[in-house]
Amino acid sequence: MRRRVTRSGSVMVAIVVAAAFLYALTASCAAPAQIVRVEANGSSSAVVTAGGDLWVWGYNYTGQVGDGTKENNRNVPFGVRGIGKVAQAAVGYNHTLALAQDGSVYAWGSNEYGQLGIEGSQCSTVPIKVPGLEDVAAIAAGQGHSIALKSDGTVWCWGDGRFGQLGDGARASSPAPVRAEGIDDVVFVEASSYMSYAIRRDGTLWVWGLNASGQLGRGLDKYVFKPVQNSDIEGVVRVTGGIGHSMALKEDGTVWTWGKDEKGRLGTGKAGDSGIPAMVAIGGKAIDIDAGSDFGIALTDDGSVWAWGDNSVGQLGTGAKASLLAPAKVGSLKKISAISCGTHHVLALAENGDLWAWGWNIMGQLGDKSCVDRNKPVKVTVK
Repeated sequence: MRRRVTRSGSVMVAIVVAAAFLYALTASCAAPAQIVRVEANGSSSAVVTAGGDLWVWGYNYTGQVGDGTKENNRNVPFGVRGIGKVAQAAVGYNHTLALAQDGSVYAWGSNEYGQLGIEGSQCSTVPIKVPGLEDVAAIAAGQGHSIALKSDGTVWCWGDGRFGQLGDGARASSPAPVRAEGIDDVVFVEASSYMSYAIRRDGTLWVWGLNASGQLGRGLDKYVFKPVQNSDIEGVVRVTGGIGHSMALKEDGTVWTWGKDEKGRLGTGKAGDSGIPAMVAIGGKAIDIDAGSDFGIALTDDGSVWAWGDNSVGQLGTGAKASLLAPAKVGSLKKISAISCGTHHVLALAENGDLWAWGWNIMGQLGDKSCVDRNKPVKVTVK
């Protein structure tokens, strides 16, 4: 039905249009957001600002950006709504999690295995609250499963459990969070592809899930259905993993890797799979680590970033595409305070608030308004 517009209606339309233009102009001139956390996984990226706002971009085929759409990738950051103030984000391969400042958890994207915490396989293009979770202190997201660390030190998992990555002793998926058995006093959790990790307050590392390449540790079964201690390493403060390999940061600032060594992802300077952790020669004391599918990065206390492994799409940030068996410094970066890896891309946050990204970009996961791979860091604006 056509609607007749009167003169007064025309004036009102003009006012609305003018207001919208001024809003858009103000938004375009707004200062960049003050970022405090960076998160990447798969072909997606996310950041959390000092004010608790969450921005997501990249792959959106199952709605994991959270903008109410799917099948349209985003190459610029999108401000996610409907959560409230956010303390942390966790990016999975096809889903996204957000930890609200009140201790509740929200999820969106693929729900193929129940990783959103609800029944059915239907994806969600907007955040939905995960039922039955409260007082959560940290979150993590893997290939198709999710992890929550509660403030009481217990670990809860949901989603894909086909390889034991839920840690409840079963080989089955669950949309309802289940407690990882036999582990408490946990201070750090991580998820990677089909693996799960937890660090207890005493610095011991506990692992469960897929161990086909020895990525959980030597002498363990192919599938580990309940948390077990990796007895080959202690004093751990951070842990992460890629496809078939794991990395740990010890309290003394050394970096250790084990598992599959294809394309140099272990960073030891020599080829060969190993279930035994080996130290990686980083040029300084490491304060953080992360792993892509087949490469690794480390952040040292002088603000430098070191990278090794596969470099076929420029994910090492060296300006070339040659893979490296041992770490090399990403020379153009200085005073970096946080890092995070996707499958084939990296985010790095500088002390001055600048956000840098490099690597694979076909899904727009770098956020630089393009879908062009970058073998050197490019600056990304979030606003």
